Amino acid sequence: MEEMYKFVYRPSKPFEPLFTEESLIFADKGDREEILSLDFFDDEYEVDRFTQEKSIYLLRQEGKLIALGSLIPAYWREDLTDPDIREVGMYVSPQYRGRNLGRSMVWLMTQICLEKGLVPIAECLFSNKASRATLESIGYVLDIRINVCTVHDGISVRALAQDNSVIAHADSVKTNDGYSFGPVEIRPEFENSGIEEKILSFIREGLF
Repeated sequence: MEEMYKFVYRPSKPFEPLFTEESLIFADKGDREEILSLDFFDDEYEVDRFTQEKSIYLLRQEGKLIALGSLIPAYWREDLTDPDIREVGMYVSPQYRGRNLGRSMVWLMTQICLEKGLVPIAECLFSNKASRATLESIGYVLDIRINVCTVHDGISVRALAQDNSVIAHADSVKTNDGYSFGPVEIRPEFENSGIEEKILSFIREGLF
């Protein structure tokens, strides 16, 4: 089963959405069955809970559901303990896809999140190039961390990781001039993804 990867918001350039926050309405009980039919949420409990918490936003046109946005507490993630974190989600009805509506919805959900003093994150499968492109186009970046674990005799394993999932690792030995690195091994799904260039950049900057 392919893993989900977390993206964090690092705004780099302005973005003009196709619609405004004022165009959105909160989902209510009357929207329940329609939302359930989208298979966007896991179950009825989530739909009922997030509707009550006013965490689901709808964009309608002449009564038709165009898109849905959500700001959901990451309650299922044991590694995300900050109560202010919200996962940004969006759904666009099939007939309206390819018009930048999803990008606009994610951007607006992110801005609403920030206005509330909350911390936006987003997740998608790394292989989902369309979702990754949408997130990256408005300022989201793959959340990666560098972990160093000393094994023995000055040899360390350097791991580039997202949450608890290792993306790449390399052995390193401390020398008088810094560190000497062994070959960098990268997980197959991250090959040709730009991760190798990022690692080389980290090495040059002394971060890896």
